[in-house]
Amino acid sequence: MTYNFIKAKNPNNIKEQQFATANEIKFSTFTSCVGVIAKKGDLLTGVHLVKFGVDVYLQNAINPPTEAFSANTAAYITTVLLPQNPDAIAIVGFIKEWESTNDMISTADIRAGIQKLTGECKQLKKYQTHNTHGDYYSSVYGAKIVNGEIVIAFEGFE
Repeated sequence: MTYNFIKAKNPNNIKEQQFATANEIKFSTFTSCVGVIAKKGDLLTGVHLVKFGVDVYLQNAINPPTEAFSANTAAYITTVLLPQNPDAIAIVGFIKEWESTNDMISTADIRAGIQKLTGECKQLKKYQTHNTHGDYYSSVYGAKIVNGEIVIAFEGFE
């Protein structure tokens, strides 16, 4: 699988194709990304998704192969990276762009992947804090647990 993940060194700076588990998490800047956050007990697991992933072990190579986010990637996330039977799951970021048939960059594989991901996540909440790329050029999302619930923090940049 070319689209793979590595554990983030810092749960408050989860970069593209990284994941982390802590009681509070924060993703690096999203420009077209989606993040998945799962709560299990008093811990959150965050996974930073991109439309086209590279083999993280070949990132320094010239023109490393890429792979679109797909149903296979979604299955890997829900069965390997996220905790089993989570209490709650949230998805944040440029969700509508990933789901859209009008987005030039969202391929059928990407749409199938986000549909599988959202379909397999029980107790899912989506946080689309802006409607289109036109609202914000980029954004940063974080999360913490307050009164047993996932609370999303958002900051948009023009």
